[in-house]
Amino acid sequence: DTGRRGGLEIKTTNIVRSMQKEKWWGPDGPCVPMQYYTQIIHQLLVTGFDFAVLHAQLKYHYGDDIRSERRTYCIERSEVQEDLVYLLEAELDFWNNYVLADKPPSLILPDVF
Repeated sequence: DTGRRGGLEIKTTNIVRSMQKEKWWGPDGPCVPMQYYTQIIHQLLVTGFDFAVLHAQLKYHYGDDIRSERRTYCIERSEVQEDLVYLLEAELDFWNNYVLADKPPSLILPDVF
């Protein structure tokens, strides 16, 4: 009804190590792991959509006990504008310096954020 357009990402994950759990928890509580966040802002970048929704099903293993948790995050384009600009610059740099130059990228990836 609003005319706004958005995308949906659905992720499922099995959390078996504390390092994996840390990616879903930041200093201020629940957060989106960087690899999923990057996918979402790329989606916003290429589609021009107004927002994206990430729905995550997390499964935890505690000994023989298995617990699950569902989380939903809504990422508004207007709130991630600086990240969109940064990602576009990084993608154009990659395209120009590796794809068009037919040059393989480094095997070690730099920190993106």
